[in-house]
Amino acid sequence: MGDCHRCLFCLKPSVGLVTKIGLFRDSLGYGGTIVENKRLHVTLGITSDYLEYPHRIVRVMTMVGGLIDAEPFGLPFDRISGSGSVVALRPSRRPPALGILQRQIDRWLTRLGIRREGWIFNPHSTLVY
Repeated sequence: MGDCHRCLFCLKPSVGLVTKIGLFRDSLGYGGTIVENKRLHVTLGITSDYLEYPHRIVRVMTMVGGLIDAEPFGLPFDRISGSGSVVALRPSRRPPALGILQRQIDRWLTRLGIRREGWIFNPHSTLVY
């Protein structure tokens, strides 16, 4: 397919936490392609891929972001998982506020017809591909 553009809503860790996650990731010694610190995140909702930069979708998602209302919550990543192709941090449980936030986002993306078909929310932060 070549280069494509994908829009998403995500949670990004604080700068201090990103540094700690990066040091932890690097200490694991896994081969593969590491996810750069600046790209560490948890995806809350995602669109399909677009060949051209989707200016309209970005504007709509920015508007939606302004409509989302959520309580602050902690998200402890207390598990690490791996398969043949991915190593990720995961929470052993989902805080209720995370589910509320994600469902708001999912409803908007679905209502607007821009939700990635078949995508399932599975909170994690990929460290290595």
